[in-house]
Amino acid sequence: MSALTTLCQTMPYEKISVGDIAKEAGIARQTFYAYVTSKDELLLSIIDDVFEEFFEKVSPVIINMDEVYRISLELFQTWNNNAEKLDLVLSVNLDHLVLQRLKRYITRLSGNALRENNIAYPEGYIMEYLIEHITGSSFQVLRAWMLNGRKETPQQMAEFHRIILHGSIISMFNTFGINQ
Repeated sequence: MSALTTLCQTMPYEKISVGDIAKEAGIARQTFYAYVTSKDELLLSIIDDVFEEFFEKVSPVIINMDEVYRISLELFQTWNNNAEKLDLVLSVNLDHLVLQRLKRYITRLSGNALRENNIAYPEGYIMEYLIEHITGSSFQVLRAWMLNGRKETPQQMAEFHRIILHGSIISMFNTFGINQ
């Protein structure tokens, strides 16, 4: 990973080849391919590590509406603690891949929350669109915060995020008669 970081400081991500990464890391291309299939996958492994760190911290929490702030705080603290790596990921304009990864983790977290709170999985489109909403709004807020230099504290951002999510989720539950 450090080889890719070093290379990104001197040349555009699009121009970096697997051969360049292997050479900078002092390994053979075959060794690189033994671990990952592409430079994008290498970059996404950073995201996976960050999301796994976040998921491990919030998984034990019995998720209910009172925990939205705590979960949001963990999210912003995790991103803040991994800012250097995430700045690299955001700089190469692979947002669609980051969104896919974030959606996977939010889906897992949402499923856990429903199970832990004995809430039936909403039928039809409701949960799909709720997950898309949470994923999109969470990523865009995280992205803007990172690109703006993380001027606000993780606590300030968590409160902002909580207000947005809490209102959306409560409104959706009330509108569609989902028992909390």
